[in-house]
Amino acid sequence: MSKYSKIFNKSLLTDLYKKQRINATQIALNYKVSYSIIYYWLKQYNIKRRTNSEAHKGLQIGDKNGRWIDGRKNKPNFCIDCGKKIVDYLAKRCKKHWKSWLTNSGIRKGKNNGGWQGGISKLPYAFEFTKELKDQIRKRNKNTCQLCHKKGYIIHHIDYNKKNCKEDNLITTCKKCNSKVNFDRDYWYAYFRYVIEQK
Repeated sequence: MSKYSKIFNKSLLTDLYKKQRINATQIALNYKVSYSIIYYWLKQYNIKRRTNSEAHKGLQIGDKNGRWIDGRKNKPNFCIDCGKKIVDYLAKRCKKHWKSWLTNSGIRKGKNNGGWQGGISKLPYAFEFTKELKDQIRKRNKNTCQLCHKKGYIIHHIDYNKKNCKEDNLITTCKKCNSKVNFDRDYWYAYFRYVIEQK
């Protein structure tokens, strides 16, 4: 006879599991045993286990739900700019107004942007950086991004110097990869130098 048979008799398990509708995991936690022991004794006493739908019936409503937070889940939230209903109850603005607020607030502009390089993006390109030169580089690279090998049309300066328009300093990228290579510039400089040397 098991030591648990004295603790978990049929009347106790029937009361806890059937009448009080406490789940096996919670009973196991209360008695500091594994839930498999509870399931074992339910089977031994022929106490039918609840299906998932029976176990959750009426238990996930309102404050009985484990994710209940003062009823906020049921209260709709509205955009403070346009009044549109928002799904996320923590948000203050809808997606449209969040993006415009983020853009206009200056949070990611200028020196606040993680990719800030001292304002060099405003510097002009050299006169040699013509449409003909760009077309020539695109043709050399077969209109393919030299990083992801998808269709590419943006000409990237490998050494990040807009005045250096030599053919071996220019390479074709797609829009996504061109944004990507503006971070960790030393790595991408070495990478594209290698690509050019292999051609």
